[in-house]
Amino acid sequence: MNAPTRWVCDTCNQFINSVDDGWVEWLGRTSAPTNRGLRLVHDRASSPQGKRGCQYDGDAEFAKDRSLVADLQLDAFVGPDGLTRMLEFASDERFPLEEIIEMIKRLQTPGYDLARRHFRAAIAAGVFEPNSKPGFYDVEEIQRVLDWQATQPTD
Repeated sequence: MNAPTRWVCDTCNQFINSVDDGWVEWLGRTSAPTNRGLRLVHDRASSPQGKRGCQYDGDAEFAKDRSLVADLQLDAFVGPDGLTRMLEFASDERFPLEEIIEMIKRLQTPGYDLARRHFRAAIAAGVFEPNSKPGFYDVEEIQRVLDWQATQPTD
């Protein structure tokens, strides 16, 4: 399995089909020590939601609790340099560690982002027997989930 080239948008749950079509964004406040709301979304031009887009509405977030939206293009977070950037975020303790770990898996582990919503059902169906902490599956197990998911009826 190669490096990920397709992901799932946290807003619309549709595929982000290219690194050029995605953004990683989060919310922060100068009065808070940590950021929050780390997520992967379509950029505005690629969003299936039209003009509204999938990204945070900066005005609405500021009006709600004075949060500021920060973001970078998805390509800043993939590959070795992207991994280093995410590890820097973890080192700075500017996000809850679990958010950083999950995003690293989504962006760096082949197939993880496409399979992650199906792990429980696949395990229940006997697709694989996990021998690790939930969510920390190897690439072979992830591929089994993707193969199994492809055979399942869609809603």
